[in-house]
Amino acid sequence: MTHTLALVANVRRGTPSPYETDWCRATRRHRLLTDLLVRARRQPAPASRIMPTVARLPRLFAAAVNALA
Repeated sequence: MTHTLALVANVRRGTPSPYETDWCRATRRHRLLTDLLVRARRQPAPASRIMPTVARLPRLFAAAVNALA
């Protein structure tokens, strides 16, 4: 469930309080992947390997981008 759908579902039920929990659940993968990529980019060793890895494994990169879309 997307975070938008979670909000709509909670508003329709008249129970906005569980929205934060629903939002965390709905966005967990996106937040974890984003955090992983940002942390990797900040470290010299992993950062220097990102583009060569993308070039070798374009499907992996495409899957990561699609997961964030």
